[in-house]
Amino acid sequence: GARLYILGNEVMDSCQGPWTQETVRLAFESLDKQAGGRKLDVDILERGFGMGLVAGEFMDELKKRGGTYTVIELNKQVAEFARSNWVRKRRLSDKNKAASVLGGSTGPRFNVDFNIIPGDAYVETKKLAEEGRKFDIIASDTFPIEKTEESINDLFDLESLIKCIKP
Repeated sequence: GARLYILGNEVMDSCQGPWTQETVRLAFESLDKQAGGRKLDVDILERGFGMGLVAGEFMDELKKRGGTYTVIELNKQVAEFARSNWVRKRRLSDKNKAASVLGGSTGPRFNVDFNIIPGDAYVETKKLAEEGRKFDIIASDTFPIEKTEESINDLFDLESLIKCIKP
């Protein structure tokens, strides 16, 4: 049967890991196909950091390509966790890069910029659209605030999302 993983106050079904991996794989496969080869310097927007499952999968791919990873998160504690978690990972990545220069691993290392925006996904996405910010991939998994928003809350601001996606 299915397993449940309890992380903090969240409950995660065991199917989420494989689903997340496949979704991210398909997003990059589609992006690469559209680009006519492997796309570098990928810009990603994630709305709703949650437990960081999607972020982890995206980051594994971005480390091979470079680019930016922007997260919009409403929950202040989760936003702070995301900020501290990725800053720590960035420092470790920089440390590994320094070790490479000093004779360690010689594989290519790409720069990934992390941006954590605390706030409401609809409001912050609209701001990004107004600023002309564009992303190669947008992942949206915002938590419904009201019962009436269930299953459709990520579509309420589709117009702003369309303005933020690169051609």
